[in-house]
Amino acid sequence: EWLDEFRRHNDKRAARALYLAGRWLRVFQTLAFSNPDTERIGQNSPLDLVEYCNIRLNKLKSLGYRWVSIHRSRLVLQAVDALRRRSDSIDKRLVWSHGDYAHGNVLWDGVVLTPIDFSMANPDVPLLDVTYFIHRLEMLPVYFPWRRWPIQHWMRAFLRGYGRTDAEESPMYRALMIRHWLCRLQTYVRRPPKGIKQRIHNAWVRRCVRNQLMTE
Repeated sequence: EWLDEFRRHNDKRAARALYLAGRWLRVFQTLAFSNPDTERIGQNSPLDLVEYCNIRLNKLKSLGYRWVSIHRSRLVLQAVDALRRRSDSIDKRLVWSHGDYAHGNVLWDGVVLTPIDFSMANPDVPLLDVTYFIHRLEMLPVYFPWRRWPIQHWMRAFLRGYGRTDAEESPMYRALMIRHWLCRLQTYVRRPPKGIKQRIHNAWVRRCVRNQLMTE
C-alpha cells in the first residue's frame, strides 16, 4: 500500500521506509552465526551459486520448457561462474540472510519498519537479500505494465540505506540477479493458469523474464 501511495503522491514517508529497509538489512547482516547455521535445509538450495543455477535450469528442462536449451544453459552457467570469480572477497563472505527479503515482508506504519517471516533465514552472501529486494521491485512493472513505477528512485533509497550505492557495479550483484530471474522463470513455467487472462499474463511474465536473462 505504501509503495502504491508513494507512486501516486511521491510520499516521503514511503521513501524513508525504503531507506530504512536497506539500513535494517545492513544491521541484520552484522549478527553472528555458528557453524550449524550454515547447513543447507535441502539439496535444492546449495550454497554454491553455479550449482544452484544449474538445479534451476535442469528443473526448467524437466518441466518441458524448450527455451532452456543445452547451449543456453551452458552460457548461463558460464556467465554466473565468470561473475562469481570476478567478485570481491567482501561480496563472497557469509552473513545472515533473511532469505525472502522483499517489500511484501516488511511492515511500515509511517514511523517504525518491521521485517517479518524469517522462516528461510540462513547465512549467505551479503548481496543476496539486496538483489532479491530490488528484483521484487523490478517485477512490479512486469506484473502491472499499465502503471508507472519509480523503480530507480526506490532502488537508490534502498541502496543508500544499505550503504552500497555502487552495488549494481558488483559482479556478484549481476550473478545473483541471474539466480533470481531463473527462479522467477521457474515459478511461471510450473504455475498452471486458471483462465485465459492468467494464461496471457503468465506468458507475458515469462517473456519479460527471458528478455532480462538475455540482458544479464
